Amino acid sequence: MRLWCHKAGVILSLTAALAFTGVWRGERAGLAQVSDVPLSIPAVERDPFKSLLPEEPGGPQGEPEPETIVLPSIPVQGILWGTDTPRALINDDVYAVGETVYYNDAEATVFKIEENNVFFMYRGKLFKRGVTK
Repeated sequence: MRLWCHKAGVILSLTAALAFTGVWRGERAGLAQVSDVPLSIPAVERDPFKSLLPEEPGGPQGEPEPETIVLPSIPVQGILWGTDTPRALINDDVYAVGETVYYNDAEATVFKIEENNVFFMYRGKLFKRGVTK
């Protein structure tokens, strides 16, 4: 019983001290009033993957815009299909997958040959060409 009375007395004296010094009522400088604290944070609808920083001209990190890569008009004249290794007739020469085609100062690698199309890898991009008639 004595221990409980002692704890109650300590709590009562701390409460009285705070009330007399103005801390309990928030009258001290720099303390926020209860009415100033928002009860909930308003929902903000934004893309979480989009940066809040302003964009610099020329793309991210100030890098220049990438140039548009266009495959030169390499003429695919025919495709040899139905064999173990399909081949393509390009500019009067026969090419297999993995071989490099040189045409008008351009180098393109034959990436894949299908029944009606040839895929070229040119400057890191994949292009598809059909048979020209």
